[in-house]
Amino acid sequence: MQKPFLFILFLLIIPCNIFGQKLTTTSGGITANLIYPISLKSGAGNLDFGEIILTGLPIIEKIKPKAGKEFIIQGQKGRSVTVYYKNVSLFNYEWASKFGGKFGRLKFFPKVVNYNNKMIRNGESIFLKANGSIGEAKIYVGGKIKIRANQPIGVYRGSFVISVAY
Repeated sequence: MQKPFLFILFLLIIPCNIFGQKLTTTSGGITANLIYPISLKSGAGNLDFGEIILTGLPIIEKIKPKAGKEFIIQGQKGRSVTVYYKNVSLFNYEWASKFGGKFGRLKFFPKVVNYNNKMIRNGESIFLKANGSIGEAKIYVGGKIKIRANQPIGVYRGSFVISVAY
């Protein structure tokens, strides 16, 4: 009768790894970076060249960026954002259709700068400085239009579009 008792004792003494794998564990890190959403607001100023008297000679009219249009970018402080913009075509179609003039086109060449007048090229990144719990940057848009000697008269209109992204 001792044989079954020895067999049971033998099973209890045998290491567990004979019957299967030992349990092993490891861990991995988990992160989540919660940031403020990016926003772009229109600030003070405008891009109005006003009335320009045609002289029969080519003219270049300019608006200095800080005398033009201000835009305010807000988002995560300490982050960079990329600024995008393009040249803009202005047309006098509405005016010419209404008053019977010739159709014409002007090209607006934007000049974009930051608060200390450093030029921001299309596709360039700028830094959002701390302003309380958020980050902020102000940019200013001016630029020039080139008027040909025989440019058709009229009110020329277009839309300047500026975009920002993390």
